[in-house]
Amino acid sequence: MTWMGWRVILRLMNDAKAPIGALHPAGEHSERAEVLIERARSLVPALRQRAKQANADGRLPQATIDANCLGVAPTFIQRGNPDLEPEKSTSITLGLVWDVTQRSSITADIWQIKRKGLPVLEDPQSAVDAGRVTRDLSTQLTPTDIGGILNGSVVFQNSSKSLTEGLDVELKSRFDLGGGSGALTGGLTWTHLFTQTVTESNGTEHKYAGTHGNCDITNCIGSPRDRVSFYATWELAQWRLGANVNYRGSMSNKFEQSDTGCAQQTLDGNDFPSGCKVKSFTTMDISGAWKFGKNSEIFASIANVFDTKPPTDFLTYGAIGYNPLDYSGAIGRFFRVGVKHQF
Repeated sequence: MTWMGWRVILRLMNDAKAPIGALHPAGEHSERAEVLIERARSLVPALRQRAKQANADGRLPQATIDANCLGVAPTFIQRGNPDLEPEKSTSITLGLVWDVTQRSSITADIWQIKRKGLPVLEDPQSAVDAGRVTRDLSTQLTPTDIGGILNGSVVFQNSSKSLTEGLDVELKSRFDLGGGSGALTGGLTWTHLFTQTVTESNGTEHKYAGTHGNCDITNCIGSPRDRVSFYATWELAQWRLGANVNYRGSMSNKFEQSDTGCAQQTLDGNDFPSGCKVKSFTTMDISGAWKFGKNSEIFASIANVFDTKPPTDFLTYGAIGYNPLDYSGAIGRFFRVGVKHQF
């Protein structure tokens, strides 16, 4: 629908029979051992059960109970589930386009993605309740002690649903500078994440927007609420110069919004990073080209012009010290020069 320079676009997509392999490649489910260990620290009911049974006669000192039944992190490995079913998804996008001039426009898209039967790893406590654990009887403190958890296995299961909602805004324009000064093209794209939730089959809801989760399907690269990209290009005859600025917003260093503690701490017990927040990251790239002849050009570019260092982040896959979203900062300032010819 178009009215006085405004266009309204509505898109509906329904993927009712999408195979798991298409929506969830196996690589996305290769969750790290350390992530599983971190998740295992939420085994409060299981640990309390052991403490209660081990101290049935009430004779164990509290210090012994705390040392053996609290703050432990047993290792859980993942395994397949033959009962896993394909997920289903539905997406809705409502877009507005305003053609301010013939060369300038503003676009805004509000979008929503709903997925049902989302394959996720079950909570370790569910594995304990199902008896998929091996206990070390040599750790028994009393005859009634069921022993500490040596290891266990968690399986992928179909959660009830997931919901992701966000906003995309794009501005772009082209200006003729006149007087033989060439033309300038510029644009800005902003993506804002409103909601990202996963609801388990038992009704438990996990909210990830603005945090370091969801670790089940992103290898813990996180879900920053804001991402911005700006570009500008100047063209004059055979010359072309450009610049790009990319911004990733900060995010809480928690696995999900409901977590009361930071995902990582220093040896002295302080949140890591300070304030339990992974700082935002911004880089700038520049490029240029000179075209000679009809099909040839010389080009050059500098990535991460200011050699910006990425904020410290050890929570992602491999604990490499930085977030993969910030890989350009880890590489540092990078030069590239070349010649291109089209035959």
